[in-house]
Amino acid sequence: NSWTPGKKEFCCSTAKLGCDPFDCEAGLENAANGWSLNKKAWCCDHEKKGCPLEETLEELFDCSAGVENYEEGWSVAKKEYCCDHKGVGCEAYNCNDNKPNTWSLEKSSFCC
Repeated sequence: NSWTPGKKEFCCSTAKLGCDPFDCEAGLENAANGWSLNKKAWCCDHEKKGCPLEETLEELFDCSAGVENYEEGWSVAKKEYCCDHKGVGCEAYNCNDNKPNTWSLEKSSFCC
């Protein structure tokens, strides 16, 4: 799920969270060999850059592996992919409801 630009800017500037984890322009010409699996998956899924030709995101992320410890053991990219596409590893709050000014303190702390 994508955050609204306002939410992304707010959380990134105030809590240093929600910022893009990867620069998808850096090394794009050699993405197949030079990028990590997490960068490939995130940039392909979010910016449609560096998408693997033969492998799919499903092959990059096994959403059944490590699910019992997803909070600590999974990368942000794996959490996003598995929650969005498989309904696995989703967080306690919907941080994409586009109304951050109405969130409780607990939800704000969790989401940002």
